[in-house]
Amino acid sequence: MSFESIDRILQSLSGVSPSPEQRQLDRIVHLWSEVAGENVARYSRPVRVLRNRLQVATVDPVWAQQLHFKRTRLVSALNARLSVPLVDIRFSPALWHRRDETPEPAPKFELSEHPSTWTKTGLAPSSSPTPKTPREAFDRWSKRLAKRTAGLPLCPQCHCPTPPGELERWSVCALCAATQHATQHTTEQD
Repeated sequence: MSFESIDRILQSLSGVSPSPEQRQLDRIVHLWSEVAGENVARYSRPVRVLRNRLQVATVDPVWAQQLHFKRTRLVSALNARLSVPLVDIRFSPALWHRRDETPEPAPKFELSEHPSTWTKTGLAPSSSPTPKTPREAFDRWSKRLAKRTAGLPLCPQCHCPTPPGELERWSVCALCAATQHATQHTTEQD
């Protein structure tokens, strides 16, 4: 059995051209911080393209969930710059493994960043005393809810009061968006 030098092995490999998926991944890696933003790029990175689905590693599950909400926008922005369009993006913290460096701690997401957040006055805790009966608690809750939702626009699908951030992001309320996603995901698997 003969051994070849590393130089010779590397020279023989240099003539091998990368697969189309690898070329697409290289292009996406190059574009990622521009498309996703510098802050997002620090805590996520594209790792592979499989059947036109991009898999992105995230530093933790919170980032995976937050980026999942932005995936439609990210796919559109990437597809505008790619020759072969992506079908979807999957985010997972399971693919995040940096052995060569210690990752920065992930920043905590503030509730105010979520599109379903009410106004700050609507989130303020009640200063009234603790209710004594379940009925009193329910009545107080229903009055606060009616007050908070009084001026909100309605979801075009279910006609429930919806925070404007949800309508801007998904065009429907969060519940309808989740239902659409679940239905879409189920039909893709069939």
